[in-house]
Amino acid sequence: EWPDIVEARKLAGEVTLLVSVTEQGSMDSVTPESSSGHREIDQAAVDAAPQRYVPAKDSNGKPVRSVVRVPMTYGSNGFRN
Repeated sequence: EWPDIVEARKLAGEVTLLVSVTEQGSMDSVTPESSSGHREIDQAAVDAAPQRYVPAKDSNGKPVRSVVRVPMTYGSNGFRN
């Protein structure tokens, strides 16, 4: 659910998240890399970040930790990525 202030002020913007992904594909941490310019949208993007990812693999095919950039755009219809 989006913060009421985001809806009331009709805020919009794009946030790019940096998501740390474990070898098992779980999200370890998430932080905004670039801001929408609205603290409320940035926090909502962090809260809405996907929890599961396909883990990266090294040259031998072994799963490794990685960092994924996730752009998220918030507009009148909520987030899309």
